[in-house]
Amino acid sequence: MDPLSLLRPNDLACLLSLEASLLPGAILRLNRQPRYHNGLNAIVLTAELLELRQAAMEHKRPVPSKR
Repeated sequence: MDPLSLLRPNDLACLLSLEASLLPGAILRLNRQPRYHNGLNAIVLTAELLELRQAAMEHKRPVPSKR
């Protein structure tokens, strides 16, 4: 199962807006909430979020033109 699919859309958006160093703590705080029942893996989710950010940055990067 994709670990990102466990997150509610608003929680995912909030996590994506945070600095990388704040992600593990924020995920641990979310994990304590009843809706997640300690089912989130903070390390895996942090890695997935960072990969998602990197992919988004690479997708937005302009392609160099060949002259």
